Amino acid sequence: MKRPRRLTLDYIKKFVKTEGYTCLLDSYRRGDKILLKCPNNHIYECTWANFQQGFRCRKCYHDKRRTSIEEIKNISKNNGFICLSKTYRYDGTKLKFKCSKGHIFEKRYDLFKAFTSCPICNKERKLDTIDEIKKIVSKKDYQLLTTVPKYIRKLFKIKVKCPKGHIYDVRWGCFEGGSRCPVCKIINFCGPNHPNWKGGITADPYCDAWLDKEYKDSLKERDGNKCLNPYCFKTSKKLVIHHIDYDKKNCHPLNLITMCDPCNGRANKDRDWHTSWYQAIIYRRYIEQKK
Repeated sequence: MKRPRRLTLDYIKKFVKTEGYTCLLDSYRRGDKILLKCPNNHIYECTWANFQQGFRCRKCYHDKRRTSIEEIKNISKNNGFICLSKTYRYDGTKLKFKCSKGHIFEKRYDLFKAFTSCPICNKERKLDTIDEIKKIVSKKDYQLLTTVPKYIRKLFKIKVKCPKGHIYDVRWGCFEGGSRCPVCKIINFCGPNHPNWKGGITADPYCDAWLDKEYKDSLKERDGNKCLNPYCFKTSKKLVIHHIDYDKKNCHPLNLITMCDPCNGRANKDRDWHTSWYQAIIYRRYIEQKK
């Protein structure tokens, strides 16, 4: 249908009719909303621009997307619940459900679908008796120091003493889930106990040449003032000098390579691989070419 140079009411009526809609206006001025009746006899207002872009009856759209009460009953039954409500109007409506233990509760269907559980059962499961707590704490060689109520929730904080005598507060749910003494954790992962411990070499001083700024600048100039890692992400322009064999006292030019700061940080992992990788780069760049 060819549109006239100036939009007319007759053109609007003919256009919407092709979509099964009826225009109920008697007159039209540019910019006015048009009153429409959809094929299902729903009456609503819409701008001409929105109708042209594909916007149709909102009520029909929501009715099409809306879940029926029969579907909700079937979904509830498959999950071990019974839907007691007889009607369902929209997503915000609270429905009445009954769990397998006979608890009756109200919940929005979208929340019930996302978290298919009974809030009353959940509340009961969160309560633990003092006898259960003492049994679990003593089983781990810990000592319960606080007098807790007869029933407590997972978020309740208890005071315990670890086998090494450290006293601290912890949520009961965290302790039950495996959280233990934070002081012991720090001690066990410091110094020689840490898996990355190298005998305290990080405290060793650098070689004398490392303090010479001109020496470092000459190495960067040798490497073209760029990161020599071929797989550099190029996220930083800050350049540093990296010890290939991780020995701070070995400042020989062939043991030093220019890298960007992020690549230098990533080199702290898989050190054996990075050592071989950067030694090969230096060899190909400065030794193999001279042969």
